[in-house]
Amino acid sequence: DNGTLVYIQGRPMPYQREVLVFDRRGEPVPSRIPTGAYDTLRMSPSGDALAVSVYGPNIQTWLYDLRRDSIERLTDTWSNEAPEWSRDGTRIAHQSTRGGEPHVYVSGVRDRANETRLASSRAFSPTMSFSADDRYIVLSDGTDVFRLRTDRPSDKETLVATRAAESSPAVSPDGRWLAFLADDTGRFEVYVVPYGRPEP
Repeated sequence: DNGTLVYIQGRPMPYQREVLVFDRRGEPVPSRIPTGAYDTLRMSPSGDALAVSVYGPNIQTWLYDLRRDSIERLTDTWSNEAPEWSRDGTRIAHQSTRGGEPHVYVSGVRDRANETRLASSRAFSPTMSFSADDRYIVLSDGTDVFRLRTDRPSDKETLVATRAAESSPAVSPDGRWLAFLADDTGRFEVYVVPYGRPEP
């Protein structure tokens, strides 16, 4: 009544970014990918599509088809980010807090209605990695490295747990090795260990 306006200031949008594509020789590949508020970006195993997190009212995962030079939205629920392709290129995993606690969700690139929610990741992990056979997703909660079974949503197995903080895990293409960052020496360095245990 006294003319005072009270408001909550929103978070500023991230800087607009341009996506540049290069071939193996380092030559630029022409594309019409529009400038946007992009975050995580992942190339498909076949090299013909991109999965990218785009900021808006909340973060969503979009797919850009490099062959058709077209972009379409993959997710439409609350906050889906950090996309990662399965090794066969048929599925994409992303992380979401739509249920309150961070979870990993896996959806088909074509069959998007068939989405699976895996066990809680406890905390947001900026990077994830599918195992070579696509049976597991390996990620970190910022402290330890663990893996989730893609066909058993409740299964969760710790792979690396030390006094150090481990993050950014990646499984080698042949499935034999696991690389990750750890600050055991006081600074983050890359460590490589044999991946997992013998499969049943």
